[in-house]
Amino acid sequence: MTGNFKAAWAKLEKSSPPPHFLRNVVHLDYKTFRDQVLNPTEAFVEKITTSLYSGDLIVLKNAISKDFLRSLKQRVFEYGNKIPEKSEQIIDGCSNFHYKSDENLKRPKDGYVALDHSYYFFRWNPDPLSVFSSIDPLWEMTKLLGGFSPKEYLKNIPTDQHIDKIQIIHYPSGVGGITVHSDPFSRQKAIFGLGMTEKGTDYQEGGFFMLNNKKEKVLLDSQIEFGSSVLLFPSMFHGVETIDSGKSVNWNSPDGRWFFTAYTIDSHVVENREKALSPNFWKKEAA
Repeated sequence: MTGNFKAAWAKLEKSSPPPHFLRNVVHLDYKTFRDQVLNPTEAFVEKITTSLYSGDLIVLKNAISKDFLRSLKQRVFEYGNKIPEKSEQIIDGCSNFHYKSDENLKRPKDGYVALDHSYYFFRWNPDPLSVFSSIDPLWEMTKLLGGFSPKEYLKNIPTDQHIDKIQIIHYPSGVGGITVHSDPFSRQKAIFGLGMTEKGTDYQEGGFFMLNNKKEKVLLDSQIEFGSSVLLFPSMFHGVETIDSGKSVNWNSPDGRWFFTAYTIDSHVVENREKALSPNFWKKEAA
């Protein structure tokens, strides 16, 4: 079953460079899509891998309960108020942690800039908010789609080099956002994410964007229904336009945009670990 997807991805990656620019936004029903991934035909495998590798953003409608997303947002916010902020390297014994990447942090030259409050969760730790158990059905589907076993990396710890990470990101009103970047795709062929807030209700301006082939930002949150999940090939250039720019900033308020993403990454025991790259850094890596 996974061999079909794995072979399809290998063929695509051998035939052409990875995609960077948005082609189309494709809306599909989550349950139908999941059934097709779990029981794939050759035609479906070719169609969906080609779609993602051609730059399509796939929106899976009705992927998860809206009530669950609202509840999780509140529970994560309260959890963050109880647990002191810190930033840890991902090595054996690393705990779940959260920290703010605010206006005062030093920025890498020619890199990308994130202004957010991120919460990180790892499988080897207790799961106080049930984030893994709640999301694993969607994540396992995403792993299958990428040509991996649904249980791939499930028991890995940092010394195994590659680990599963859940990141819940709060982009505060007035300041939150992230500049254009792309993500590594060795161990995941689709970024999987869920919006935990709704444009027009929780915030009015800014939000998720991708670049089109004219290198223009295409704002997309208004095209993604609350309760949907998104899939995109990781090398696509994407980011988050500042949320409600001009509003007063309060890092201790839950106001703004919240986003949930599940991803398999390199731990800090890996030398030259794969990281997200700005477009300029991508050019240097490809040179």
